[in-house]
Order: sequence, then structure tokens, then C-alpha cells
Amino acid sequence: MNRQTLFVAGLLLLAIPVAVGAADSGRIATEPVHASIASSDSPPSAAFTYSPSTPNPDETITLDASDSSDNGSIVSYEWDTDGDGYYDDYDDAPSGETTTVSYDSGGTYTVGLKITDDTGNTETVTKQVTVDNPEPTAAFEFTPSVPNPDDSITLDASDSSDSDGSITTYEWDTDGDGYYDDYDDAPNGETTTVTYGSGGTYTVGLRVEDNGGAVTTVRKQITVDNPEPTATFEFSPSVPNPDDSITLDASDSSDPDGSITSYEWDTDGDGYYDDYDDAPSGETTTESYDSGGTYTVGLRVEDNGGKTVTKRKEITVENPAPTASFTVSPSTPNPDDTITLDASDSSDPDGTITSYEWDTDGDGYYDDYDDAPSGETTTESYDSGGTYTIGLRVTDNGGKTVTKRKEITVENPAPTASFTASPSTPNPDDAVTLDASDSSDPDGTITSYEWDTDGDGYYDDYDDADNGRTTRGTFESGGTYTVGLKVTDNGGKTDTVTKQITVENPPPSVNITFSPTAPTPGEAITLDASGSSDPDGTIMSYEWDTDGDGDYDDYTDASAGQTTTITYNSAGSHRVSLRVTDNGGVSSTTTTTVPVSLPPEPELDISTSTAGQNRPVTFDAGSSTDADGTITNYIWQFSDGKTKRGKSIERSFSNLGRHEVTLIVVDDTGHRVERSETVTVYPTPSAEITADPAEPIAGSSVRLKAHSTDNIDQYEWDVDGDGITDKKGAEITHIFENSGEHRVTVTATNTDGITSETSRVVTVDPDASFELTSNLETVKAGETAVVTYSVTNNIPDRSVDARLQLDLPSTGVSIASVEGGSVESRSSTGFVTVSGGEQKSLRVRMRFNEPGDYDISAQSAYYYGNQSNIQQTSIEPISVTVTDDETSESTPGFGPVSVLIAIALGASSVAVRKMCR
Repeated sequence: MNRQTLFVAGLLLLAIPVAVGAADSGRIATEPVHASIASSDSPPSAAFTYSPSTPNPDETITLDASDSSDNGSIVSYEWDTDGDGYYDDYDDAPSGETTTVSYDSGGTYTVGLKITDDTGNTETVTKQVTVDNPEPTAAFEFTPSVPNPDDSITLDASDSSDSDGSITTYEWDTDGDGYYDDYDDAPNGETTTVTYGSGGTYTVGLRVEDNGGAVTTVRKQITVDNPEPTATFEFSPSVPNPDDSITLDASDSSDPDGSITSYEWDTDGDGYYDDYDDAPSGETTTESYDSGGTYTVGLRVEDNGGKTVTKRKEITVENPAPTASFTVSPSTPNPDDTITLDASDSSDPDGTITSYEWDTDGDGYYDDYDDAPSGETTTESYDSGGTYTIGLRVTDNGGKTVTKRKEITVENPAPTASFTASPSTPNPDDAVTLDASDSSDPDGTITSYEWDTDGDGYYDDYDDADNGRTTRGTFESGGTYTVGLKVTDNGGKTDTVTKQITVENPPPSVNITFSPTAPTPGEAITLDASGSSDPDGTIMSYEWDTDGDGDYDDYTDASAGQTTTITYNSAGSHRVSLRVTDNGGVSSTTTTTVPVSLPPEPELDISTSTAGQNRPVTFDAGSSTDADGTITNYIWQFSDGKTKRGKSIERSFSNLGRHEVTLIVVDDTGHRVERSETVTVYPTPSAEITADPAEPIAGSSVRLKAHSTDNIDQYEWDVDGDGITDKKGAEITHIFENSGEHRVTVTATNTDGITSETSRVVTVDPDASFELTSNLETVKAGETAVVTYSVTNNIPDRSVDARLQLDLPSTGVSIASVEGGSVESRSSTGFVTVSGGEQKSLRVRMRFNEPGDYDISAQSAYYYGNQSNIQQTSIEPISVTVTDDETSESTPGFGPVSVLIAIALGASSVAVRKMCR
């Protein structure tokens, strides 16, 4: 077949789409056509009736919509019976062709009907329904017709009526205020009861309401009658004495129409009944009067209707005088003796003696401040000898009084003074106990012990020991002292005695300490003499010589006192002396030397102030110095109780939080200086590394991800093992160009600034290798050349799938066949699988149809396991020269004409596919 024949065949093929298209068009034209037939409809007609035509309240009204019509069928009847324009809502009658409704009061109501037919058309209609309600009739009777106060009055409204229904409520106004059924009215009801507490005319009203809400009222007057009561009373005894209980009896009082409700008495004659000083209220009561005389008593009675009547009578109380008498025991007392005064022989002929009052100081006044206490018997005493007048005054229950007086004599001999002193030979300021308990009084007791301990002959003055049978005195220095005692007995007589007391005084001991023990020039030094003591007393003064001149407590010395301070501005040994004086005036001295030098200066260097838990921290004191000596000791004290020694130390902390560290440096003179710093310990973060894929191929991208449950602020990656951060972030990607084991390290830093390193070895498998070779470098047009595509899988335990992709010109060259594989397109092979550790080659036959020089580049597309991870790599290109060959036109292949036919065939195929959809 020549080129012209092929061209004609191609034209025939190009004509195919037209024919096919025409056939397809004919098929579509014969499809049936659907027609839409319109139908007409009209709305339904709504109509209804109701019965009865004039209903009463609460009467059932029947609504009937059966007169409604439609050219089809009615599917719903909805009612609006509350007149709000909404159909079939909560307050409307139920839906339906017929339904019922009732209204609880008279009035005109709008009723609406809405009907809906089977096509959804609706129609509404409304009508007015009038509910009639004539008023009810109110009437009532009451019994008894003329009641008394507190009578129960029955109110009966059963004669009330309603012509068109029923009465639903009966409300009463029984307090005449015009308000029905309020707080003070009788209870509601057809019958009820009411009472009135006093006589008078009362207006009672009745209000009735029928079932339609109509209301009618009626009012009547009720008269309550109340005649007054009669008051009378008796009393006994008829002639009472003072304080007698007098019974008052009003039981003969009466009320003709009811009962007496209260009996009130006026027993103090002031005209006021039942007040504070009156006898208690009641039909019978009692009263008493505490003195003789004539008293007016009144009675007031009140009946159950509130009317009152009074009655008054006079009562006479009689009272003769009492007799006063008393005895004295003992008859001849001593000073301070208890004298019993007994007035039990006193008497009252008509009652009782109510008070016994005494005058025991002879001033004529009874029961005043200096007298014996009142009473039938009492006691008195006199503190010195002499003759005393005693008087008694008695008062009976009627208020009458009588007096009686007697004289008594009190005798008194003198006391004897005597005392002892302990210790017998005291030291200065010792407490000397003076004991006068051997002193005595032959006829009574010693009432005071007064001392003269300063030897001036005066007792109980400013410088003497305190008064008392025993007392204490002190003597501040050695010597002999005269002590005197004066005693006074309960009769006022005195006696005195004196003794000599000798006081001894040994010297005190003296001791000095100072701090700091190694002071610096200009530093305040505390001098302490508290170690000094006095064997027999106390040290009274501490005097210092701190300038070494031998004079104590002068201008340039430290201040006097048990402790004092001094400052030396120059280094060296300084002489300090102390003189102490005890409470007996005896002194002692001692001397010591105070060394003065410069302190060391600590320097504390910490490797980090914020450390991770259990991470080592270095503490270094090597920069510490001592200006005038050497540092002999380095002491490290930690707030958790641990202590270490050394110029430089290292330790870790297991407890979280703040840890205080104190460095103490000690120099060769004993100076100790400290400095503190703080180390804050935070949790040490942790992280894990995952790699995806877990075993990547050299040259492929790997996703590295850091996982941690801690609060991580930053991740830094070292992916090449050089110790330098390459990337940052919780997730990164990296390509390992070379196979083998690669150590990847991530440094995690938490929000507290604490870091930790986590490493992982990523094993990278070697990538597959690819090669492309050609057996010919020069071919004739129309001939084929064989290209060998070799795939070497360097991974022993995984297979690889690969294909050859050639970069070909659009014409002139294509893949003709593949030996050992398949053809996917004119420029690529299908994928071929190569097992782990093996090699496979494809012989790719390429046809060159047009002369020219071809530089063909190629790529190898390949993947391990999943085609979604496909990779691509370039292969060394090949060069082929194609020479001209006249006979190539008759050689089967893809010349210009054949390419045109292929394109035409392809277009025809596409057209056919489009028509067949």
C-alpha cells in the first residue's frame, strides 16, 4: 500500500464521526415527549349554624358546619371560638364538622370556621353568638330576731334565686364597711353565723353572683340589746389586823341578760381599777394592809355586752404597840470578843415584830453604818477596853415602834513583844526573815506588828521592812544592824523589843567574753561579763577599761554595763580590763586581749541558677579572697540540710523548687563570712523521636517528630551529629543522602528553660541504582535500536518497583517494545518489580523514524512498598544519530502520513466515546 492509499483510508476514517453522529441524532429525535395537562379548581364554601339560638352562661352550644361544600372533598374543619383570629389553638373548640363550646358569662362572642379541601384551598366564615344572663335575686333572714351580745346569729340566704341558672357565690358584709368577704366579715356561704360583742344596731349585707357573673346585693339592720349588770361584794374578817389576808368576794354580782365577764378591784383607794397596787382581778381575791387605819375598797364589773357598774365599801384595820427586850453575852467581854445581842424576848400582842434595829456605837441612831446588823439576834465587838451603851428598836407589822437601852464594860491587859532573825549571820542583800510569832497577848490577840529595820527608832517608816508577824529585810553591805519590833493588841495596848544582826561579805569573781571572736577593724565588738558572779549576792556594777590606760569607765572607754560594745579601727591585739562590784561594795578585776583583723571575702559562682531535677550543678568558691591572711575552710550549707566542704563542689537536687545555698569561708584568724544564692530546680523534660518512614532510603525525605508530655517551649535538632542546631520545631523533614546509621539528636527546652537531649539512630538503606546503555550509536531512519535499562536493588529485604521514563521529542522516535517488561506509553515502560538484593534489566527497543541527532535523557521512577511514595531520579542520557534512508517510506512505522492517520483515529475514537455517553 502506498502513501496515497493510506491517505485515502485516513480520510475514510475521518468521515466515520459524521455518520455516527447522524445516527445518534436520529435516535434522540424519536424519544417520546411528555405533555402537562392543566386542571382547574375552586375554593370550598364555608357555612355553619349554632344552637340554641340564645344560650345562657355555661350552656353547651352546638356548632354545625355540615352546610359547608366543595367541588371535591373537605378534609378539615377548624374553629376559632375565642375570637382571637387564630384557628384550632389552645382555647378554641375541638376541630371537626360539629363541635361544642360554652361561655361562662353573658355577652356577644365572635365564632369563626375555617375549612380546607383536598387541594389545599381554604375558606373562612364568622358569626356573632349572643349569650343572655339576667341578674339573680338576693334575699336573706336572720335568727334570733332580737339577739343579745355574743349570741350566735344565723344568716340564711336560701331564698335567693337565679332565673336562668344558679347562684355560685354568697358573700357577706357583717362589719358594715361596704366590703364583702374581707377579714372581719362572716364566712362565705348560703348560710353563715356572726356574733356582736356589745349592744347596738348593725348593718349586714349579702352579695350573690350567678354562674354568668351577674351580681346583686341586699342589706338589713340587726339590733343587739344589752341591759346593765348589778355589782356587790363582801369581805372577811370584818375587823382585820395589819398584814391579815382579807378575802373580797363579788359572787353575788349578776347580769340579767348574759354573764359578767370581768371583776376589777380598786384596793388602794385611788379610784383606778386593776392598776399596779390593786388586788388581782377576779370574782374573789385577797388583799392585806401593813398598818392600822380605814381603807376604801371598790369593785367594777363588766358584762358580756361591755356595760360596767361599780360598788365601794370601807374596811377598818386595828394595831396595839409591841414590847422591846434584849440580853448581852458574855456579860464582861474582852477587846475583839464577839458579843451576842438577843432580842427574842420582845413581843407584839396583835401580830408580829417585823424588824429589830440596833444602836451599838451609842450615837442614838439605829441601824446606821457603824452599828451591828439588824435582826432578832446579832453580834458586836469592841477593839479596846471601856464602857459602851447599846440600844434596841423593834417595829411590828402595823408600823408601831418601841426602844430599849443597856450598858456593857470591856477589859484589856498589855501584850508581850518577841522575834527571831534567819539566817542569823546573813550576807549583803540576803533576804533576812524576821519572825514575831513568839509575841503574845494574855486576854486577846495582837493586831499589828511594826518593824524598825534601819535603826532610827521609828517604826513602820519609809526605809523599814513591811509590817506583819513575819517580814523580810535586806542589808546591802557588811556590818552590824539594830532591828526593833513594836506589837499592838486588839485593845490598843503596845510593847517593843530590839536585837543586833551582823552581815558578812566575800568578794565577787570576774569573767570576760567577746564576739565576734575575730573582729575586723571598724567592726562593733560586744564585750560580755555575764560569766561574772558573786558567791553571796549579786554584782551591782560592771566598769570597763578598753583603751588600756588603767582607768575604768572614763571618756574613751566602752560604756559601763554587763554587756557593752567597742570598736577598734586598727588591726592588732587590744587589751581590755573589767572591774565588777557586788551588792556589798566589794570589787574584783580581770584582763583579756582582743585580736582585730580583716575578714575574708567570699565569692560564690554557680554553673546555673535554674537546674533540671537530678542534674549536676557546680558550686565554685575559688574567687574568694582574704586581704590580710589566708582562707582555711570552705563550707557549703544547703537549705535541704546537706553540708559539703571544699573550694569547688558538685551536687544535684532531687526535690523541685527553690534551694538556698550558703557559702561560709573561714580565715586563719577565725573570721567566718557567709554569702547565699538560690538555685531553682524545675522538672527535667523528656522526649521521644519517631521517624517516618522508620527505615528510609538514602536520598529520600524522612519526617522526624519529637513527642513529649511536658510543656515544651522549643525543639532544636542536630541531624548531622556535629553538635550544631540544624532545624527547629516539633516536626521536621530531612533527606539523608548517604546510607548507613545516622544519629539524630533533639534538644527539648521546657517553659522553665530546662533542656534535655534525646538521641535516636536512624538506619538509612542504600538506594537502588539505575543504568541506561545503547547497543548502537548510529541507526538508519526506520530502524530500531535496543536500549538496556538496568535496575539494581541494594536493599536485601525489600523489593523495589521501577520504570523507565524517556524524554522524547513529539515525533520521530518512540518505544516499540520492551523485552522483560511492558510498554506504558510511547516514552515510558511499565513498572517492573526487583526483589531485595537483586538486579533486573529491560531491553527497550526504540524506533527512530526521522533522520537527525537525538540526545535522549531519561529518569527512573521507583518506589518501595507503596506507589504513593514514588520517587524519581535522572539517568545518564544517551546519544543516537539517525541517517536518511529512502526505503524507509515503505517500511512500517510512524512516518508523517501514519502519524496523521493515528491522530485521526484517536480523534474518531474520542468522538465515538462522546456520542455513546
